[in-house]
Amino acid sequence: MNAQLIRQQIASYKSYINSREYKDNYKWEALQHFQDNWNINAPDFKAMYDKSLFESPLHNVWKQKNWYPKEIMLRFIELNVDMVRQLFRNLFDEDFPLGMRIEMVHQQCKELFQELQKKDHKLIDHYHDGYQVISQYLALHSPTEYATCQFPAFHRFMQQVQAKSLPSEYDIDRYFKVCQMIHKGFIMKDTELLALHKKQLRGRYFQGESLLLVEGVIGRSRVR
Repeated sequence: MNAQLIRQQIASYKSYINSREYKDNYKWEALQHFQDNWNINAPDFKAMYDKSLFESPLHNVWKQKNWYPKEIMLRFIELNVDMVRQLFRNLFDEDFPLGMRIEMVHQQCKELFQELQKKDHKLIDHYHDGYQVISQYLALHSPTEYATCQFPAFHRFMQQVQAKSLPSEYDIDRYFKVCQMIHKGFIMKDTELLALHKKQLRGRYFQGESLLLVEGVIGRSRVR
């Protein structure tokens, strides 16, 4: 990857974060909400899960038209709370390879969905296939290690910074490695960006390190 082109992408994001169009603070609000409320051992797991996933009236990433992964997971919890609790234990267990953890979650969601469909034939999807929703859980739980993966944006970004090879479809391991490299090698050294970000947060929401700024840079990348 070309370091100068990466800096150009970051400069573009700085222009956005310093503009009136900037509306991304909800991401840090959602992260703070999860960090404050998530407890895998909570006696009322459904209430804990519901409270942990922040829903903003302006930026509701968990429920939109034809997209409601949170609602489906709540129904999974009603169906088999112990299985869902173990699902998240598996997902967040760093002692196992990431690919294995994701595949286990895919399989468990498939089994739960098949059971749910027996009661509600109108359901057509559980939205936990692929990586977008699962990577979002990971990013909320371990924000310095993971970021929400939207592969088309990642592919555009890698084109823009002239990566020697473009990522294969849904190469999530590479996505996380690139995010961590940009965070450590560029974002954390860019005092101007960090100051702009701090000003936008105005002392509210999540104040610690996370890959959210990298996610923003990648998400707004454009192939010229």
